[in-house]
Amino acid sequence: MKDIKNVTIVTPNLSSQIPDEEHAYLQPLFRTIKGAVRYIREHDPDSTITEYSVRRAVDEGDIPSRTVGNRKIVDVYKVIRYFEA
Repeated sequence: MKDIKNVTIVTPNLSSQIPDEEHAYLQPLFRTIKGAVRYIREHDPDSTITEYSVRRAVDEGDIPSRTVGNRKIVDVYKVIRYFEA
């Protein structure tokens, strides 16, 4: 098994830090919708991604999510990929 260190997004170009198919062994970064937007804004303060736009994409099925209790959980990397497409 490979020794995996945490993946940290440190540049405004968030897509360069997202695991690709070659690095599929990296763990997803699950957050609530609000937490995902907060995470993205911490690493890219100029981001125009809003909680409303993520929630809408989730509700339309464009971003996969899981419901835990009454919260929707998303993978931050998938949110970033969706908005960079």
